[in-house]
Amino acid sequence: MKKQLSASILSANPLFLNETLNTLTANGITRLHFDVMDGHFVPNIAFGPHLISSIKNQYPNTEIDCHLMIYPNDAIINAFIKTMPHSIIFHIESCENILSWLKKVPKTIKTGVAIKPGAIPQSLYTLLPILDIVLIMTVEPGFGGQKLIPEQIEIIQSLHHNRTKNHHKFSIMVDGGINRQNAKSIIESGADIIISGADLTQPAEKIPEKIRTFHHILS
Repeated sequence: MKKQLSASILSANPLFLNETLNTLTANGITRLHFDVMDGHFVPNIAFGPHLISSIKNQYPNTEIDCHLMIYPNDAIINAFIKTMPHSIIFHIESCENILSWLKKVPKTIKTGVAIKPGAIPQSLYTLLPILDIVLIMTVEPGFGGQKLIPEQIEIIQSLHHNRTKNHHKFSIMVDGGINRQNAKSIIESGADIIISGADLTQPAEKIPEKIRTFHHILS
């Protein structure tokens, strides 16, 4: 599977979001990551369906991942489904019956499950055959600019081993504190998609140079 770099928009300067997105996409970024936060599951609020819909319309050839750091309900899930993103990713810790939420997403949209730092929940293993994406958080969800928790490397390795052993098809996505210094170790651990936020988008004028470095690591 070809390795991919995704840009997280959480740490981008909101006053210059359009310029940042133009720079990212003009320099080879084909995947954007949006951390949707409700102020309850995590102590922060970020990104609604209207913004994501607008960005999808402006960049129709870009894959958009909606990472829902929320306690889901039908109204909000339906609102994000209408934006027709590339994927919708639920946090396993926020859902009492995550399978029921996964089933609400049309098959035209990829589905995923995210897990916070710590041991892999046993309930995840029963979902692996039907998932398109498993997102391993390498920081505590809620805020950008955190340092990667090195113990999460073992979680990535464990998930990669499980996928290989059982011939599962899901992609392993990793998010949190990823920079040009640790990206190689994340990829070597079994990740398919690495997400970079603060390191990639700040300062904005160095984005092209940083993308080139990341792509060299991924190649």
